Amino acid sequence: MTPFVSFFGQVQYRKKEFVMDREHIKGTADKAKGAIKDTAGKVTGDKEMEAEGKLVKAKGSAHKAAGDVKDAVRRKTE
Repeated sequence: MTPFVSFFGQVQYRKKEFVMDREHIKGTADKAKGAIKDTAGKVTGDKEMEAEGKLVKAKGSAHKAAGDVKDAVRRKTE
């Protein structure tokens, strides 16, 4: 935790801010894109688009997992 002095002169501690890295951003974007394709495939009855959407969502989950691993390593080294 990082110490800081409040407005009233008291020393307080705040948790470090969570910063999204590239893997988390890619994962979130891919999951959203996959969900849209999956839903569009279901609505239109296009099985190929639905399957592609599920694949892109899985890819997004993998990116998010990689980002979580990077965060865990980063926290261990701090």
